Amino acid sequence: MRIGDGVRLGGFVMIMDTDYHDRRDFHAPSPSLPVIIEDGVRLGRNVTVLKGAHIGPGAWIGPGSVVSGTVPPGACASGVPARVFRGSAGSTGGPSSFLGEGDPGLLDRVRAVVAETFHVGLPDPADGPSQIPAWDSLGTLRLLLGLEEAFGVVLPEALGDAGNVRELCDVVAAEVREGDRALAYRDAER
Repeated sequence: MRIGDGVRLGGFVMIMDTDYHDRRDFHAPSPSLPVIIEDGVRLGRNVTVLKGAHIGPGAWIGPGSVVSGTVPPGACASGVPARVFRGSAGSTGGPSSFLGEGDPGLLDRVRAVVAETFHVGLPDPADGPSQIPAWDSLGTLRLLLGLEEAFGVVLPEALGDAGNVRELCDVVAAEVREGDRALAYRDAER
């Protein structure tokens, strides 16, 4: 394991260079693979870094993410598994770099993700689980993953409390703003 200079770790970060045992024989040790975290990396709260991961210099990993594989230098990644935000590698932008500052189409984009997730027409902003039959507990999980992928954010479990599409939009907008604040902090530190 190698951790570079100026790396910042949020609370409860876990870095593992092994699986601790072979999946077929719990008494046999598992081979380890080195973890490399380069200079200036920022790992948010509750990030898990798995064996063999390589996080490039200056990368930022969003809270609650699970990192496996390679994160390019300067990239912003989040999710389970962590994925690089579109347009973030080598840029100072994060979620809003592809969302557009004050994007008036945010609600329309959330509606499109809801429609794609549940295989329905474009829902009304007031539509929720009672109007969309597939929007049950499993559907909420699929929707969470779809929104995280579309907007490059890690959404809170409170997403399940959203009663309609407009409330989903509010949750996504709040996380995009939070991601932008984290990115601004990261860039100010450089």
